[in-house]
Amino acid sequence: MRQYTLSNGKSLNIYRPRGNSAEAVLEFYKTVGGETDFLMIGPMGSSRTPEEMAFILDVTAEDVAEARYGAFLEGELVGMCSVELGKNPRTFHVATVGLSVIKACWGQGIGSYLMRTALSHAKRAGAIKAELGVRADNARAIALYERFGFVQCGRRTAAMCVDGEYYDELMMELIL
Repeated sequence: MRQYTLSNGKSLNIYRPRGNSAEAVLEFYKTVGGETDFLMIGPMGSSRTPEEMAFILDVTAEDVAEARYGAFLEGELVGMCSVELGKNPRTFHVATVGLSVIKACWGQGIGSYLMRTALSHAKRAGAIKAELGVRADNARAIALYERFGFVQCGRRTAAMCVDGEYYDELMMELIL
């Protein structure tokens, strides 16, 4: 577990949640999915049941190739990141990273702490490159990723459809 004190004096803990956090994780996905259209999930959150999510969290809690970290602010889950290495020997060196923070906590540095955690995990797991996708109009997230050294390496047109409107996705990468 990593512990941080935010500029407002609140305590932030980042660790890999276990199955007993399944309900909190599912509620988190509903919250972030309902607050922004930038994510692949919507207001319904994850389609997983609490039992399925508990199983996933327990199975991946010690996994090197697939990891989820939660950011708990004063005990409440407010952010998550994921790291997933390639599924076969020819792509195992590439880590795909995902990150989300509830809107009430934007601008507090939680995304940066989660990104540091994700990149640290990727390096420890043997990745030499991290990559991610971000909606092309998500300036806040793009700025965060660029601060960590990610660069744009491609664009997927019409990669996401929200309420009948299509959005491009930027592909970004970072050599670790």
